[in-house]
Amino acid sequence: MTRRDFCIGVAAVAEGLRVVAAMNGRAARSPSVAGASDPVKAQYTSDVAARPPVRGVMLSQFTVGEDDFRTLKEWGATVARCQMYPVGERWKGKASDTEGFAAWLDWKLGVLKGEALPLARKYGIPLVVDLHVPPGGRGGSGMKMLDDPVWAGFFVDCWRKIATQLKGEGGVYAYDLINEPTQFGAPKVCDRWIADVGALLNAYGWDWCYHAFREWPGWSVEHVVTEGDSAATAKFAPSADNSRRRALLSALRDSRK
Repeated sequence: MTRRDFCIGVAAVAEGLRVVAAMNGRAARSPSVAGASDPVKAQYTSDVAARPPVRGVMLSQFTVGEDDFRTLKEWGATVARCQMYPVGERWKGKASDTEGFAAWLDWKLGVLKGEALPLARKYGIPLVVDLHVPPGGRGGSGMKMLDDPVWAGFFVDCWRKIATQLKGEGGVYAYDLINEPTQFGAPKVCDRWIADVGALLNAYGWDWCYHAFREWPGWSVEHVVTEGDSAATAKFAPSADNSRRRALLSALRDSRK
């Protein structure tokens, strides 16, 4: 197997892991659907199979503070996806520079261990650690590391570093190897979609995280669109109560039944 084949496989697995791979051995209580084939079944250790389902949201790539965890606790979230992304002028352009990317990753792991994980432990909301930006950036097959063996090897090195530094850290629930192996267009999220998908995942007993919490207002359940009909033209306003927020909170409540 070449490094490129490995990375293509990793990318495919990472995308699927976000929703499917955390079934935690509960396929036996999946609902029957007329005309549908049997649900995917996987084998897990007894420890993993005994864990209850977890549901939550993806945290902002910008800042994460105590109020965020406090709010999520009130909402009933039991997990959060924590994206590691090089934002700000200090890290601008570092995704395409191995030395700069390595420096950013060291800094980000320090922030994770010093700020986010202590809050995760305090509020009982463990984190799915997500490498949100591909080393080398995007291009070619969607990510440069899918075509370039140098970046493919560097990707493996990055995960070796993450796994080593976070080994034994309380508050880590799982790892998301890479975000969106291919990325085209902008997502459209609505209350009906949240309600339908949330109901489906809850019915199958699968773990899930809503994308996203206090990040871009276009998919924030704490904002509403005031004008515009596309991601490029839309304008938003804060909202304490709206149909998307109600749909998400309903899905979170139903997940605990």
